[in-house]
Amino acid sequence: MELGLVSHLRASWLSGKTRPMEYRVAQLEALGRFLDDKKQEILEATELDMGKEMLGPPNC
Repeated sequence: MELGLVSHLRASWLSGKTRPMEYRVAQLEALGRFLDDKKQEILEATELDMGKEMLGPPNC
């Protein structure tokens, strides 16, 4: 990671300014949609990486 970026992020964190709750909720919802969309690909990559057969998709 670039040192300037880390310094910038650290300064932002230390300033106490944060993103609004609505922004955070929207980001989490977008992450959930992404994971749902990519679930099969994630399972296949995990199986390949772990070298084991899948037990089946999680019940989520």
